[in-house]
Amino acid sequence: MLMSKVIRMPDKVNLNEEKRIIEVYSSGEVVYDEMVESIKKIEMISEKTGINKVLIDTGEMTSLPPSSDIYDLAEIFPRTLKIAVYILKDSPIKENLNFGITVALNRGILISLFESKDEAEKWLLR
Repeated sequence: MLMSKVIRMPDKVNLNEEKRIIEVYSSGEVVYDEMVESIKKIEMISEKTGINKVLIDTGEMTSLPPSSDIYDLAEIFPRTLKIAVYILKDSPIKENLNFGITVALNRGILISLFESKDEAEKWLLR
């Protein structure tokens, strides 16, 4: 019997000074504690630089935390950010991510989901 190995990698959070956006690359199985750490990094970069635009690339994500954790994450996300989320058209997390986006919108977070990274960046930079 083959055993599948769970791949968990923390998000990579970087400042793209040229575009003046904070970029987040998520991959593998993303868990609550790692998302909290990413939110803290995003908030720190935003406060230090004044940049409030965030591009989250979920192209290599395989799972999200459970729904109850999504509610909690939406509570701690800064309301000062404009967030574009990029997802692959056939992503296995698309339904769960749509749920997360809806929760975030209902909590007053400016966030939108895109299947094109270019469209996500264009929306952010408007």
